Amino acid sequence: MVIGLLHRDDGWPTAQSTLAAVTTLLARSLRGDDWLGKSGPGEFVVLLSGPVMAAETAAARLVAAVPALGIDGVTASAGIAAVTDDVDAPEVLRRALLSLTAARRVGAATVIRYREPR
Repeated sequence: MVIGLLHRDDGWPTAQSTLAAVTTLLARSLRGDDWLGKSGPGEFVVLLSGPVMAAETAAARLVAAVPALGIDGVTASAGIAAVTDDVDAPEVLRRALLSLTAARRVGAATVIRYREPR
């Protein structure tokens, strides 16, 4: 999943103190075999083992925890893409970022999972 911060568009980049607080929140929320990284300004990549439905539940929990930090105007949304044998890592990240873009358009605390068109 990719978790992206949303904040008032005041033209300023996200404060380092905000990024540090969110990083700490996410790191403390993950299990020992999960992985946390940064994919862009205000975006965090989280790799979880297990079924995609569990990732949706975890993403909802994580994006709901961001406003609880009490940082004025900062919320989050998430995009999810499943890792499969037939899709390479860059494509999984691209799919998760596409889903994050859609989630950001919907609004705060939105989680969208990538699904192949039918």
